[in-house]
Amino acid sequence: MSGVPLLAVGKILKTQGLRGKVKVSAYTEDPGLFSGKARFYLQRQGQTIPLEIQAVQIQKGSVVLRFVGKDTIDAVHDLVGETIFIDTKDLPEPDENEYYWFQLMGMEVMTENGERVGVIQEIFPTGGNDVYVVRGAGREILIPATREVIQGVDIKARRMIIRPIEGLLTE
Repeated sequence: MSGVPLLAVGKILKTQGLRGKVKVSAYTEDPGLFSGKARFYLQRQGQTIPLEIQAVQIQKGSVVLRFVGKDTIDAVHDLVGETIFIDTKDLPEPDENEYYWFQLMGMEVMTENGERVGVIQEIFPTGGNDVYVVRGAGREILIPATREVIQGVDIKARRMIIRPIEGLLTE
């Protein structure tokens, strides 16, 4: 199973009840991801272990899962603290002009004029839009993820083109 591009989508927080359920903190805005046909995995000691989800309940920002073949508290107790991964090929296609954060991390950022700005090192959400933390040439620049600023994203070439708003690139 090595070589499969996996993405962390949640962490098992605790067991729930006596019948093998676990409470999961989802790392995704859409906890419904766990209800689809995606393949999920654990990684332990260099091994990738497939998980088959039998049942899903969504509760106030967390997800309660039951796995096939694990129907007692003893069967899931050792899963507490584990991270759940998904095969990135099983992720739903994002809408046009939307991207997963993992696709943008490490991407080179250039201006429309060909000036290298730096590389996306962090992303954080704000109320209206995400903000990309770009580091390069000894400085850090916060770039708003708005249509006004982001002019193009080429996932394959790992490059983002921006139109800097006034004051964005000045120190």
